[in-house]
Amino acid sequence: MAGKAFAGFASTGFSFDKFVAKDLRTYAAGTPAEMRTRFRDVITSTHTPPGPKYVALGEVMVHGEDIRRSHGTKGDHPADHLVTLAELYKKTGAPLRGKRRIAGLKLTATDVDWTSGDGPEVRGPCMSLILAMVGRAAALDDCAGDGVDTLRSRA
Repeated sequence: MAGKAFAGFASTGFSFDKFVAKDLRTYAAGTPAEMRTRFRDVITSTHTPPGPKYVALGEVMVHGEDIRRSHGTKGDHPADHLVTLAELYKKTGAPLRGKRRIAGLKLTATDVDWTSGDGPEVRGPCMSLILAMVGRAAALDDCAGDGVDTLRSRA
């Protein structure tokens, strides 16, 4: 973890949820114009989150979808990005907890060539499966199968 991120994480007693909440308060402070300026600065930033390189891909795709879907639209992601992120997220522990959420379930993407696991099936667009892996239960509205209710209960 990079120095600044580690210091911020330590300042919250190593609580990921508190760390994120504190960061969000900082970025949401001020006038709309000030927030836009900070957002524009982030867009051109070359800094990446601490951790493995796929974390940056997940940040862009998952949080981008959080924003898009809150406005009633969805992103168009390259198949190789979707498959890469799904493969990586299915193995994650804390704080994402993808591995625990999908345990005992079969996930099948309906828009790209990706399937994982065994058990009751959850079928849907790969991005919706990825979002569900990391706790976005609303993404399961795009999905079908005997495992949907189980995965929704784990979000």
